[in-house]
Amino acid sequence: MKVSRRQSLAERISVGEGVSLLAPIAQTTTSQVNTASKQMLEDPWYFEVDEFDTIVDPSIEEPKIRREVFEIDTSSRCTVESLISDIEGCVPLTTYFQQLTADELDKIQTSLKGSNLSSIDRKSLTKIADALGDQEDGWSAWIRLEGAAGLTRFKAAAQKWLDSPIEWDDYEWFPKYATSQGSAMKFFESLPTDTLAALGVVIIEGDHPGSTYYAAELKTTIEAANSAAAFLELPFRFQEG
Repeated sequence: MKVSRRQSLAERISVGEGVSLLAPIAQTTTSQVNTASKQMLEDPWYFEVDEFDTIVDPSIEEPKIRREVFEIDTSSRCTVESLISDIEGCVPLTTYFQQLTADELDKIQTSLKGSNLSSIDRKSLTKIADALGDQEDGWSAWIRLEGAAGLTRFKAAAQKWLDSPIEWDDYEWFPKYATSQGSAMKFFESLPTDTLAALGVVIIEGDHPGSTYYAAELKTTIEAANSAAAFLELPFRFQEG
């Protein structure tokens, strides 16, 4: 049931905890491992447990803006099709572009009501309006219609969204391990099942059908879990968050 000292070192390093080693973990000697393990047991790191029993990693700073969570390529390598692909892969950004498209369509329809348009301009705007009228996919048709000439505009729109504060609805679409809660879950997923049982930790992957709640939860008291961690010579403990 006990986690090996070398494994404990690797796990502590993986979550960014400070461990003094003179060589990569795979190259350390037994003596170096024993010394570092003693250091860890004397100075364990802590996971926090909130009022809902959810375990979080306090060493992970929660993301504040969308760029810290979502990866969208707006560099010089970005093309019309790669941008569309990235937007399609990020539901909150897709929703944002759908709204931009609806706003653009309103402007075009207002322009089409004017009487000072040439027949060429009217034909061009009508074509764009027809493409933008698809509420679900009009945004991608718009980007393709604008082509390379409009790419700078759409990249700027994506960058503006990425630099904006995270909103509540975004959390549903976060990558699994993007938060302090996800980091803790990733760590405990790496431990043996019998170790988790001894600690009273369970992995929750959706607490009801359709749920996007993923976490490690502590189903015993903090005192009992810390006693088990000490008995198993694990280099971490729990505390109230």
